[in-house]
Amino acid sequence: MAGSAAADEDRRHLAGLRAARTGLRPAWQPAGRGPERGPAVRPQARRNCRALSAVTAESKVRDWRAALRRAVSPLDRGARHLNIQAWTRPDEDPVRPNRTAAVLVAVLDQPDPQLILTVRARHLAHHPGQVSFPGGSAMDTDASGVLTALREAEEEIGLATDAVEPIGFLDRVDTVSDFRVLPVVGLARPQAPFVLDPNEVESMFTVPLAVALDVDKYHEDMIERDGVRRRVYRLDWQGEDIWGITAHILYDLARRMAKVSGVPGST
Repeated sequence: MAGSAAADEDRRHLAGLRAARTGLRPAWQPAGRGPERGPAVRPQARRNCRALSAVTAESKVRDWRAALRRAVSPLDRGARHLNIQAWTRPDEDPVRPNRTAAVLVAVLDQPDPQLILTVRARHLAHHPGQVSFPGGSAMDTDASGVLTALREAEEEIGLATDAVEPIGFLDRVDTVSDFRVLPVVGLARPQAPFVLDPNEVESMFTVPLAVALDVDKYHEDMIERDGVRRRVYRLDWQGEDIWGITAHILYDLARRMAKVSGVPGST
C-alpha cells in the first residue's frame, strides 16, 4: 500500500508539473547552431522529453527535502539535546545565557530552494544593518521556541505562520550578548509579496540553498572581543556580507547536509 501511495503521489506531482508547463514556449536551441532552427522534434519525442524532465525535476525536489529532514535535529526530541556553540573565554566554563531567542531558517519550498535572509534596520541599537534570519526574543506568551521563530517571522517579513512547516532544529548558539539562540528550520510556501516591518527590517533577500550548502564558499576570520580572539565564518553573496551568528548557523546547516545525500548542487 505504501508503494502504491507513493506512486500515486508521484503521478499527481508529475501531472501538476505538466500542467504548469502548458503554454510555455521552449527556449532551447542546439549548441553551436546559433540562431538557426534545429531539426524538428516529433510530437511524441517532445512529450517523452518533457515527461522525463518533469520526473527528474520532481525527483530532485524530493531528494533535497528528504536530505534536509535527515540533517536537522528532530522537533520531537526538543531543544535540550542540541549541541551548544558557546562564545565564551577558553578559561571559562560555559554559562547558560539569561535570555532566549529563536530564528527561523526558512527554506522556500520550490524546485530551486532559497533561504530567506533579512538586513536589519539601520536605526536598531543592536547589530544595525547586519544580515540576519527573521527572529527575535521569546515572549512569555510563546509556548515554545518554534512559536517564537514563527511569530517573529510573521511580524518582520509578513511570512504567515500557516505557510511554514517547521521540521527541526540546528545547534543552539549562545552569544556574548547573553542570548541563547535556537535556530528553527522550516519549509516555507512561496508567497508574494512579503510585507517588511521597517521598524525591524531594512530589506530582504534570498540565497540559493545550493550556495549556502557549499562549504568551500565560506571563509574564516578572527575577531577580538573582551581580549579573546574568536573564529567567525563569512559568506559573501551578491554584495551581501553574511557573517557572525547568521553565517555560523548556515555553516552548521551545510556541515549537516554534507553528511547526507541529495544535496542540491552537490553533483
